[in-house]
Amino acid sequence: KKWKADHERRFEAAEHTLLKRFETRYPDAIDELSPTVPKTFNAFVATMGEYGLTDDEIEPTSLKVSSYAADLQKEPEEHRDLMLSILKGALSRESSSFDRPSLLCDEVISSLNVSGSALKRIVPTLQKYGLAWFNEDFDNNPTVELKNPCDEVSWAAFADQRGIPLERFVIEIQFGDLD
Repeated sequence: KKWKADHERRFEAAEHTLLKRFETRYPDAIDELSPTVPKTFNAFVATMGEYGLTDDEIEPTSLKVSSYAADLQKEPEEHRDLMLSILKGALSRESSSFDRPSLLCDEVISSLNVSGSALKRIVPTLQKYGLAWFNEDFDNNPTVELKNPCDEVSWAAFADQRGIPLERFVIEIQFGDLD
């Protein structure tokens, strides 16, 4: 019994060492994120004035933004980087579809220096979580369209007025800044 127990301990230690080495070698960057979500929207309401939220809208809007942040957290940084670039490009071009930021696929490829294969690989993953999708503009040109965290919060306008980089929301997932 002692020989068997010693033998099993040796292999348990080896298994633990191998597992630890794997976790160290291949960390999941998604686990390192610490997203924040808004609860009161005080900063948003103070900044946006009449375009802010009513008291009745705060709780449901908080739930929507929290859900959006949770979905955004599932995406690797490369995908969030693409979303950020599309968002910035759409804002600078005042390009939107149904009040959602969108860019022509040709603009994404040429202006943002994204390969067509990267676009075809990343957008379906974003679509899986409802964060972005392929669409068409009114002239049937292919576009990439982004979902807003919710219709009630113009977070890009808030960030602009407050001088908060959009990276805080899209890359760092710090929607708590809306408080």
